[in-house]
Amino acid sequence: MNNNDTNRSPSESDTDQQPGYKLAELNWDLQPARDLWPDISSRIRFADRQLKPSAKIKKASWQPFALAASVVFATVSLVFSSMTWQKAQDADKYQAALAVYHAAQIQLIDQQHQMVRAQFSQLLQRDRENLDPAFVTELETLMTNVDLASAEIKKALAAQPNDPDYASMLVRTYQQEVKMLNKVKLNRIMPEPATTQEGYSI
Repeated sequence: MNNNDTNRSPSESDTDQQPGYKLAELNWDLQPARDLWPDISSRIRFADRQLKPSAKIKKASWQPFALAASVVFATVSLVFSSMTWQKAQDADKYQAALAVYHAAQIQLIDQQHQMVRAQFSQLLQRDRENLDPAFVTELETLMTNVDLASAEIKKALAAQPNDPDYASMLVRTYQQEVKMLNKVKLNRIMPEPATTQEGYSI
């Protein structure tokens, strides 16, 4: 991918108001297990640096939260099949039906994202005293930037409700956040597993 591809917006005009430009400020370093939307990578710019705590993190006794969180969005089937909708004879009815369908899918995505976010935020608030303040700030900044990016995408989607690319971008944004939060939880916050005398993890 060249620099021109990474800077190309979904619209013809390339301005600071292009949907998803805040995504460039996110500190994630993960990519989805497989690229569900190959053309999305040319529409949004990802920051190429890792989320790194500035100091050693104290371990907190967090219990695994919503094991399915890491795959919650992967299980959301966002297939915007034009073949099905093209059976509509009337163009106006087709556009109206497609807009309703997209709105329902976005509502489902938002509900799942809010559930995961609320659960993680609750655990973060509970154990924040045991964590390095700078690290907590980085996590909160990550979530804030995801909110800003998703708000921009939703604004673009409201203007062009029948464009499936924006819905895909929104899912991609939430997927990245969930993957990063789970990586943080597992690698930096979760305590080391207990071991038996033989040294095997329990």
